[in-house]
Amino acid sequence: MQNELERLRRAVRAPFSIVGLRNIDTICLMVLQDHGPAHPSAILLLGSMARWIADAWDGVALSVATAARVENSLRPHFERLLDVANDVDISMDVGASLDAAAEGFRNVLRQGLDCDFS
Repeated sequence: MQNELERLRRAVRAPFSIVGLRNIDTICLMVLQDHGPAHPSAILLLGSMARWIADAWDGVALSVATAARVENSLRPHFERLLDVANDVDISMDVGASLDAAAEGFRNVLRQGLDCDFS
């Protein structure tokens, strides 16, 4: 599992793109299937957000400004979720990290993803 988590960390650090975000989602599923980390909810949320953004951007003429805004807004949350996922000492507040990531995603949605979710 450690190799997959490192692969996931590299994927999160890569520029956001449809392919990259789908890769994050795929790796998250592999991590969860491999008996997962101490806090699988963090990986589940990370994969879900990546998939939702990739789905929203699929087939859309995406502006560079929007992609950069989404990436800059969410990458810190993605990285925090990875940190929290393996914290077996519970020194990090898992619930607060999940809520902060969800709030960050909600803010990104409110600012727009250059797509129509309908």
